Order: sequence, then C-alpha cells, then structure tokens
Amino acid sequence: FEWKWYYAFQQVGDQTAEPLSRAYREGRIRRDRLAGTLAWLSPPALLTRTLQGIAGTSMMDSLAYEQRVRDFHAALRHYYYPRLFRDEVVSDESLGQRPDFRAMGE
Repeated sequence: FEWKWYYAFQQVGDQTAEPLSRAYREGRIRRDRLAGTLAWLSPPALLTRTLQGIAGTSMMDSLAYEQRVRDFHAALRHYYYPRLFRDEVVSDESLGQRPDFRAMGE
C-alpha cells in the first residue's frame, strides 16, 4: 500500500466532482438571491437576513468560508504533493513553510 496513490485517487475524485460542486454552489447563490428579494415581503425573514449579515453568518459569508477551505486544501496539496511524490524528506525547516488556515478573510 502506498499513501501517495491514495492521495492521487482522492485528487482525481476531487477533480471529477468539481463541476457538480460548482453547480451546487451556483444554485445556492441563486437561491440566496431569490430569498433576499422575497425577504422584503416578510419582516421576520428580512430581520433574520439582516442579523445574519451583521453576524457574518449569511449565505455569502458561508460560501466565502467554504472557498477559503478549498483554497487552503489546494495550498496543502501544493505543499505536500511534490514532497510525497518525489519522496522528499520533510524537515523542520520545510514544515515551517506549510500554509496556515485563516478562518476569517484577510
């Protein structure tokens, strides 16, 4: 068993599922826009959306967070995969170059 091939197959799976994932995100954006328009007809819904915006928990905030997770995952791949597939030794110095995740946008 070689872990590198496990990760290679995971990458292929990610690439295969990416169009479906993108379509799902786009559907969520369309639904959120429609809900935002319809919220003007319902004061409780409008208040909820307003408070979500203030709290940073709106659908768009959620999608932005998910994008940061995807970007971090890509950065980890770019850091680890060359080392994994070239059988490079990971040193304390190189570990200091690992990407860090930032939950909030910078």
